[in-house]
Amino acid sequence: MHLVKDKLLHKYRLFIPFLAVVTILTACNDTSDLGMELLPTTDLIDVKNLVEKENIEAYTFTEGPVQTDEPEKSLLGSFYDPVFGITTINLATQFRLLDMPDYGDNPLADSVKLVLYYSHVYGDTIIVANTEKMTEVNELYNGLAPGDTVSTKITGKVIEVCKKKGCWMKLDLNQDLDVMVQFKDYGFFVPKDIIGKEVILEGIAFIDQVSVEDLQHYASDAGEREEEIAAITAPKNTYTFQAYGVLTKK
Repeated sequence: MHLVKDKLLHKYRLFIPFLAVVTILTACNDTSDLGMELLPTTDLIDVKNLVEKENIEAYTFTEGPVQTDEPEKSLLGSFYDPVFGITTINLATQFRLLDMPDYGDNPLADSVKLVLYYSHVYGDTIIVANTEKMTEVNELYNGLAPGDTVSTKITGKVIEVCKKKGCWMKLDLNQDLDVMVQFKDYGFFVPKDIIGKEVILEGIAFIDQVSVEDLQHYASDAGEREEEIAAITAPKNTYTFQAYGVLTKK
């Protein structure tokens, strides 16, 4: 009895591997649409093999933070972008009086009028109160000795400006003299068409000895002729004002 079982098991052991080999060799390799009718034709994906070895470039970079508050420049109004269309930027603000006028006891206002004057500010913002008296530029340097410095706000008329970049300007002293205005840390410039305009400056006034090299540089910026530049051979004491900010009057 055991002998018969062993022979049958031996036959099965030989038959099962043979059946597996035959199944693999005779299996159908043709594609079939079985089940494809269940999917809409729009969901079918056409798969193609593409091998690209030469034109692939990969790199990594760090993107810094993007500041969204207190931008250097703010927009106001509307502008058209060909991709995003029209964008409109509005402004909401609140005004407070810098000082309270004396209207007497129990005043009654029949109307209130708000007038806003806006101009251009270059460099640091300059705040000027209505009652604040500006120092006239021709009064500032009276009695000022070399080495003295005065921190103040002044007003004056622009008579000359750097023709290349607007990196310096001169104010009229009304005495055949002028004040050389430099901008702190070379941090901002003024328009080259600012000549003739009244400006308010905030900064430091002093008397400076300007070297021959700097005098020649200023003369070149002002468009002087080469022979006039070459004629500058000695340093000069100059009324100088280092401005933190410039406000053009309206």
